[in-house]
Amino acid sequence: MPVYSISGVTTKGVVGGSNCIRDYLLRYYDARDLNSATNNTAWNDISGNNQDSSAGTAPTWGSYYFDFDGTDDYWEFPALSFTENSAFSMEMWINFDGWANPRGGLFMCGAFGDSYGFDNNGSGVVRFGIRPAGSLFNVEASSLSTGVWYFFSGTYDGGGNGGVVKLYKNGVLVGTATNTHTSLSTSEALRVGYNQVLGGSSTGADTFNGKISALRVYNKELSQDEVLYNFNSERGAFAI
Repeated sequence: MPVYSISGVTTKGVVGGSNCIRDYLLRYYDARDLNSATNNTAWNDISGNNQDSSAGTAPTWGSYYFDFDGTDDYWEFPALSFTENSAFSMEMWINFDGWANPRGGLFMCGAFGDSYGFDNNGSGVVRFGIRPAGSLFNVEASSLSTGVWYFFSGTYDGGGNGGVVKLYKNGVLVGTATNTHTSLSTSEALRVGYNQVLGGSSTGADTFNGKISALRVYNKELSQDEVLYNFNSERGAFAI
């Protein structure tokens, strides 16, 4: 049975290794789990919903992460269909080698106009938000460092006009923002590693430079206790 090490700490890099919350889990991609990734030809969904990678210029698989080169690497997955009335959460384990300028795509759905998810908004900044009809509502985590693993959770409560966006870093709430627009609709693919979302270009420029280990999407708003549970259940693998 393979065992991998991150920063000298033994991981759960085995088949079915994660103890994350499974209720309402809509998508789950984990480079540490051999059911999800064994090379750089595909990244498979292990949520049980079979939403595997559909396209991409594959990053390099490093046994417990995918390494994106900051030039043309990306993954693409089948579209999500959340609206301003959908409660949802997105999570990622991520480590930056460098910063995109002015911003870089991380884990997102949609194109310029209607979109939601995570991006790298300049040096040392990650933001999570929604952009219904071009109106951005987001929260930023700043003063981040390269070469460090971070766990980010972004949630939305499905409150429509008045719905609340939240961003957590390593299980701690960073801040909130309130949607004051009534329409969010997109059929665009779910993309990892390049920017077609929160205020970026519509051309797919500004790619991610770094490592991603795990990605999750829930069709509910995770509570702070649930976010903290997921962080604590996996933090040892990343020496946090």
